[in-house]
Amino acid sequence: MKFNITIFFLIFNISLFSQTDFTIASQEDVSKFQIGSKVFDLMSKFEITFGDIDTQEIVDQLKKLTSITSYSSNTLLGLSNIESSFNEYILGSELTQLIEFEEDGYIVNIYTLENEDSVIEEISMLVKKSNNLNTIYLQIKGEIDLMKIVKVVNKLDVPGGVYLKKLN
Repeated sequence: MKFNITIFFLIFNISLFSQTDFTIASQEDVSKFQIGSKVFDLMSKFEITFGDIDTQEIVDQLKKLTSITSYSSNTLLGLSNIESSFNEYILGSELTQLIEFEEDGYIVNIYTLENEDSVIEEISMLVKKSNNLNTIYLQIKGEIDLMKIVKVVNKLDVPGGVYLKKLN
């Protein structure tokens, strides 16, 4: 009996403190934009150099990323799915809030995950339009340079990326 109780608490603690991936319970009324790790793996294998410093910084940052995912919706059901999934994810992760601000009627919350060397490994951001249903969740994973990631998401036209400009 003691063994069963010990196993139960061991499994409970592991599941309670392990970081989960962001998932949307239902993708009904939710649009998804994703660039997966295979693209970044392929990019890292090429030696690309450009004369333009800005372009080179973007390519260098892209090589250090593992994924970019964005979910967006403009319906009540989609907003509810994105917001509840975001709140669950933040509560179950080690992400810490970096900044919260309001701009042009949008409420923006940006969270980051840093490793022990203070390297940012993840940015998770929720953008909600107050008095409207427009909602965007953006997640970027990899080795992230805050100054360069803004250029990357703007160049790729990632939904919600424009709100990262406050990080500069």
